[in-house]
Amino acid sequence: MSEVWENLENRLVQLNSLSMSRNAAVARARQTLAEVRSGSIGNIEPVEFAGPKTFLRIVGSNRVYGGEWWFDEAVLQRINQAYSRVFFGVERTQAVRAALREILALAATWNKMAELWALKLPPGEVLLGYQSRARSQSLFSGLPVSPANRMLAGGAMQIFFPVKNPFWIERYGNLV
Repeated sequence: MSEVWENLENRLVQLNSLSMSRNAAVARARQTLAEVRSGSIGNIEPVEFAGPKTFLRIVGSNRVYGGEWWFDEAVLQRINQAYSRVFFGVERTQAVRAALREILALAATWNKMAELWALKLPPGEVLLGYQSRARSQSLFSGLPVSPANRMLAGGAMQIFFPVKNPFWIERYGNLV
């Protein structure tokens, strides 16, 4: 295991130990680490982000405050700019939504992509995240790849935040 993965596992055990037994904390840390590995291409890199900075998370019926994966607001801004002259209204929202699903590899099975939430890192604050590229995965997880269940490309930079201040999280907008 690389040093970064080992450090992340130790950090997760430390955090989980605040609310559960040592054995349970280790088991939960290893489960989270497996999830992070499965969503990442290659190794991850620890990065200290300094505010002001805004990160976004797309949710459907899944966790907002408990969710660990976020992406830089600039990704959405670039996609909005790219589609600003091509699509309007509902068509534009659908195009942006499809582009985000593709580059973040958000399976339709577990993310209905209804809302955007922001983690707004205030000026002067620093937040440790682990950055990697999103691994490609099938549109409908758990089913074989087929013409109806194609692979999502992934590849966008995403950040795993093991800890974040819930007071920095607010609703950003809708994707429906």
